[in-house]
Amino acid sequence: MYSYGIQGTVFNWFKTYLTNRKQYVTIDCGVPQGSVLGPLLFLIYMDDIQYCSRDCNLYLFADDINVLLP
Repeated sequence: MYSYGIQGTVFNWFKTYLTNRKQYVTIDCGVPQGSVLGPLLFLIYMDDIQYCSRDCNLYLFADDINVLLP
């Protein structure tokens, strides 16, 4: 940032703000909203979700899932 002309008080503010910070990444499973492939990816994702568990019954209707536990 310093080499791009950000100096003085603004540079020090960024420096103190970014010092000793940590970053982490979370991976989310789902379908991107608003994409062209969204509807196709949603159908692929939802196609066999009802078979993922033997411990509960899943009932699908449109984009809604009901989970029933015995």
